[in-house]
Amino acid sequence: MNDHVAETAARLDAVAVPLGLERMETLGVEGSGAYNFYAVRLRRGSLFSDYELALAKALLAWPKSPKIVHEIGGGLGGLALLLGALGFQATCLEVDRKRFAAAEALLDALRAVVVDLPHRCRLINARFPVADGNLPAAGAVALITNLVFTTTQEEKTEILAGLKTYPYAVIDVDRFLTYCKDSEERPARLQEFSNAGLVGEPFLDLGASACFYLFGGD
Repeated sequence: MNDHVAETAARLDAVAVPLGLERMETLGVEGSGAYNFYAVRLRRGSLFSDYELALAKALLAWPKSPKIVHEIGGGLGGLALLLGALGFQATCLEVDRKRFAAAEALLDALRAVVVDLPHRCRLINARFPVADGNLPAAGAVALITNLVFTTTQEEKTEILAGLKTYPYAVIDVDRFLTYCKDSEERPARLQEFSNAGLVGEPFLDLGASACFYLFGGD
């Protein structure tokens, strides 16, 4: 059976990778918003990580998966762009202005591959949580794949409270604000979610690459 996710990612990469490399050449790695994180991916020939491809497959296979997805801290927008191309209504929320500009450029260029992609994929330059009217949680699933950055305890509390408004959230618990150094630290991380009213169960375990838990639902 053909791998629909991999085929779709390859179609997007055919446009996204040359554009990303061109922006890095013109603006510099920092100026382009690629930084080292995305620069490595682009130089290897794909905007997408293995865990993003695996997550896209899991969402397609999940019977209860909402068709509205909100990726928090979406970077260059790769996962949201891929999910939009796969038929989801996808939103990428990214606070870094340079990364957001790169995501905008990619979305504009990729309409040549998926004509209605701009109607399926929305980009918002803001920090989560945002006003409910701008990003309503009802009927959506929140996605967090690799959200590692410095926050205050108050900001962390606000993020957890924002996630609780979603009927579902799929989160890489090992890379939520800070890294879990090993699996032995995971129970304490899950307890932190539980204390905030977010009770999860394993959703997609990719070993060292990512450990996704599903929060919410029945």
